[in-house]
Amino acid sequence: MGTIRRYISSGINKLSSNRPFTAAVFSLFSALVSRDAAASFYRTEAEKILSLASGVDPADGRRQARIPRLPGIDENMRSWSIYMTLQHLVITNEMTIRVIRCLACETPFTEEIDFKEDVMPSENPGPEQIAAFRVSAASFEKKAARFGKKRSKTLSIHPVFGMFDTHKWRCMAGFHIHIHRNQVEQICKRLSTPTAFNKKRGYTEFPAGVMKIPRNGG
Repeated sequence: MGTIRRYISSGINKLSSNRPFTAAVFSLFSALVSRDAAASFYRTEAEKILSLASGVDPADGRRQARIPRLPGIDENMRSWSIYMTLQHLVITNEMTIRVIRCLACETPFTEEIDFKEDVMPSENPGPEQIAAFRVSAASFEKKAARFGKKRSKTLSIHPVFGMFDTHKWRCMAGFHIHIHRNQVEQICKRLSTPTAFNKKRGYTEFPAGVMKIPRNGG
């Protein structure tokens, strides 16, 4: 598992901003990982981003910081705060589970979602987003384990990467959170709190009790 995770992380970190290439990398990623590996990857990334967010004071968590261009980060996302990023992930977690639930029942997903507008955070969310994301991540894991036990035959379209079944949507959740974890690391580098980012490890140590994400079926 460790080797697979390092391979996945290395591949995602080297993504080009070219969307066809990024789509090809994701296609390979989703083909390589099992259901359990996708869950583990998501869980690890959720723990890391919560560790980062918990290491800053509320003023820094609200502070919007302009970051360099990153793969997967649109231009209108480059000046977000840490709390804005967490709120975005809460929104996308909920949307992704709604899609997975439908597909798992072999029901077409007909809800209209504007992926440019409906996933945007508010202007100034606060530290409550840490708890909100913690709950959202745990809920996502539990529901994804329940609804994603087998690959659906019914597909729904992702706005960038094409047609997805339940497994691809589940893989996308980890792929997506990894991209935004990189974003949060870049924000932390630009904040005043010196303990917000540990350059050696890439994230602060995960404080005990900050997050409890249940294992599959938990």
